[in-house]
Amino acid sequence: MAKREDLFKKFGPILTEAVLTVQLQEANRVRSWLGKPQITKQDLLDELNNALSDLEPYSWMNEVEH
Repeated sequence: MAKREDLFKKFGPILTEAVLTVQLQEANRVRSWLGKPQITKQDLLDELNNALSDLEPYSWMNEVEH
């Protein structure tokens, strides 16, 4: 069993990818049960990229630290 402290040391992009991978697997289990086609990782990446292109960056994302 994973410990909370150990899990959250894995932060940022790799944690985000792991969460999305688990959600995709679960969605595909449900889709399989419903007789629907699987969603590929590439399908998910394309949808995420499309959604990101429609969002404005937060103001702090453009700040440069000195």
